[in-house]
Formats: sequence, structure tokens, C-alpha cells
Amino acid sequence: MVSPNNNPMVVTYTAPVTSGTPPVTSTCTPASGTLFQLGTTAVSCSATVSEQRASCSFNVTVSAPPHLEKTKTLAFGDSITYGAGNTCPGGSPTSLRWTPEERLMPFAELPPPPPTSYPSVLQSSLRARYTAQNPTVVNAGVPGEPANDSDTRRRFTSALAANQPEILLLQEGINDLHGLDFYGIPYNQGIANLVRALREMSLEARSRGVHVFLGTLLPERADSCRAFAVPPKAKEDLITPTNNQIRSMAAAEGIDLIDLAMIFNGHDSWLGQDGLHPTEAGYNAMANAFFEAIRTKFERLVR
Repeated sequence: MVSPNNNPMVVTYTAPVTSGTPPVTSTCTPASGTLFQLGTTAVSCSATVSEQRASCSFNVTVSAPPHLEKTKTLAFGDSITYGAGNTCPGGSPTSLRWTPEERLMPFAELPPPPPTSYPSVLQSSLRARYTAQNPTVVNAGVPGEPANDSDTRRRFTSALAANQPEILLLQEGINDLHGLDFYGIPYNQGIANLVRALREMSLEARSRGVHVFLGTLLPERADSCRAFAVPPKAKEDLITPTNNQIRSMAAAEGIDLIDLAMIFNGHDSWLGQDGLHPTEAGYNAMANAFFEAIRTKFERLVR
């Protein structure tokens, strides 16, 4: 069993079965219902049956909870990090009321992120496993934000300074792709600018001693109201070449990559009605991907 707080804990066990002609008396040391220290404790039991003495022993092991070397995480990104909903105007997945211009409009005031957002789910998962610690995941997602933007870079620097994270989860860039046609930016140039922005943010975080996990862009479902990075709303698929460049950049810089696009591949139900934002199952999948990356990299067993 695992101590939830790294301290000795009360252990209750079933006493060994005794049989024989009454009266039968038995005792165990340490007794059931008493404190057991961390580690393995031998329990000795004895019984007197018809004036004959019998004994047995067994071990009770109390383990320390797993330990996380880094507990302060910052999740930085756009509406997908924020945890936005996935419905279309009028409830139709093929509605044409959403335009790239509307998608790029800034959000003046945001309510707190929903509990279904991947940072919220991730924090709950971390706290459930690392019970002797109090891991935090700050949700710094802002809907409509592009990665390649001077305001984004200033917000990023401020978020690092304000939160002093040990881990950065960076997943952003779909709004850059949505704006390429609107602003008349050539695809190759726009993708290169986006990937460069992700590289610069990753390296800035690393220069502050922050470990970076970089996520690829999620897929989009064609013909949905917000699927502006794939045909028919885009002239060609923009997500695949962007993710290929993100993968190459991460490999060149030694940045840990979380390939969310591959994780979402074949799970159409993880994208909502708008074809852009995840469903609750999709947000859970994102949280689990980052959880496994953090666990693999930073979990240590306390002995």
C-alpha cells in the first residue's frame, strides 16, 4: 500500500485464520489498526489452540508515494489551451457565419477556463498521483491568439516571469494558419514564421531553466465551421506541412515533442462540431499525453 502523505499510516489487515477446540486465543504484533512505518514490517502472529502454540508471520509494505521533481507547470497557447467550446453558430457544422476575421478578433475579457480544459484535467491527474505534493498547472491560454505576434511574445515573457514555471507546455499556432489567406501571406512564409515563433518561445523558456514540452497542432475536420487550415476553406492542407516543420525544429533543438496530431489520428470523435476544438474526450487525451510526458521525465520513487 502507498502512504498518501509520505508519513507512517494506519494499516488494517485480516487476522490469520485459527481453528481448533475452543478457547482459541491469538495475537499479532504489530496489531491491525496501528501505525506502520514506511518500508517493510514483519508481522508475527501466534495462537494457542488446545494448549498447543502455533505461529506464523507475514510482511506489510508501506510505500512512499511517487515524487515529481518539477511541480510548477505553465500551459501556454490559444483557445485549445484555454479549453474553448466546440459548437458552431446556429448549431450547424457547415455554417458559414464564422470567418477568419471573426476567429482573429481578440477576446477583451475571459471567464476562468473551464474544468474540462486540458490544463485543469492535467492538474487533477498530477495531484491524484503525487499525493504528498501539490503540483500546479497554470492555464495561460488566450482564444484567437497567433503564435507569430509581438503581443503574444510579450504575454509569453510576462507569463514566464509571473509564474516562474519549471515546466512549459507549448501548443499554439493554428490561428496563424487561419489568418494566412485573410492577410494574403504566402503559405511557406507564414508556416516558417509560425515555426520560428515557437522555436524562439521554446528557447526563451529554456534560457530561464524551464523544461519545454512542445505540442504539434491538432488536426481539423474538413467542411466544419472553423476548419480554416484544411480544404475546402483553405486552398490546401496547411496543418501537415506545419507539423512536419515543428517536428524537425524540435529535433534540431532537442526539444521534447508531444505529437498530439499523431495521438488524435483516427479519433474523429475527439474533435467537436466546429472541427477545430476538442470534445471533452479530446481534452482528456491532451491532458493524458502531457501527463505521461511529465511522469516519464520527472517522476522518481522515494525509498
